[in-house]
Amino acid sequence: MRRILSVLGLLVAFSGCMVDSGADGGSGGGMTRSKVCVAEGECNQCQSACSVCLDACFDATMSGASLNCDSSCSSNCSRDCTHACREPTTCEQWGYDFQLPAADKSVQQSCEAAVAKQVACGASNLEANCAHYARVEAPISKQYYECHAAAACGSDAAACNPPAGSIGTEVCAAVDELCGGGTCPAELREALNSNAGWLRPDVLSAVRGCFTEPSCGDRANCVDAWIVAVYPAQ
Repeated sequence: MRRILSVLGLLVAFSGCMVDSGADGGSGGGMTRSKVCVAEGECNQCQSACSVCLDACFDATMSGASLNCDSSCSSNCSRDCTHACREPTTCEQWGYDFQLPAADKSVQQSCEAAVAKQVACGASNLEANCAHYARVEAPISKQYYECHAAAACGSDAAACNPPAGSIGTEVCAAVDELCGGGTCPAELREALNSNAGWLRPDVLSAVRGCFTEPSCGDRANCVDAWIVAVYPAQ
């Protein structure tokens, strides 16, 4: 049966406020993505320092503290943000979260049948999460699983697998474009390509959405989050 990816950690992430970009995980639609601000920009930090201080001071006075908030927050509220806001940014670094669609029950059942066949043939220590695969794999995967389930024990069932795709090549080209050649490991490119034929079109489209991120760190973080969502630790 198909080789389960061990891709976590192959692409190192470069290193809130939530921007909703679609339906919640488990919906009947396709894979969706949310962006999470994990590091605010210097301008935003400077401009918010006064209100943050005043809010904290007000809370303290409501709890019985005797404070003059105008005096206590004078340094924060008199800060000159001109330099920090010369090139204003509201978020210095983005994180990403991908939501999965509902499982395709026919894919899950055919996956479980193929796993059962391998167990009956003597296989052990199988890492197969059919319930998860059914949320990221295309309906045609059912045919591949049925082929594996029908194969004789000990036979070479490589022909049951779908042909390789190009998503790994696309991912590495997008990351290397901003982060420098060789940033994306060859092992990751090959693993993603070899398993691409199993995935739903919307799952592939979701990672391609990462290719528009404008910085090396954001683009790599986005791809990393997609890998974690599609190929979680077994």
